[in-house]
Amino acid sequence: MRTFREIGLFDEDTTVLALQMFNDRNLTVHTYNEALANEIYSKLTLYAPLLKNWITNMILSSQG
Repeated sequence: MRTFREIGLFDEDTTVLALQMFNDRNLTVHTYNEALANEIYSKLTLYAPLLKNWITNMILSSQG
């Protein structure tokens, strides 16, 4: 994520959100805590646009 920021694909806020998303993903791998799972689930509406933007930026940057 930091590399995406360094090369200009992410701004500071997007980088922070992406790192939070990956931290949340890591928490869900082995969690059996329903409250934590529900909390992370509630953040998915934040993460979906982030992922869409990320894919779009990668496509645009690969096209030159």
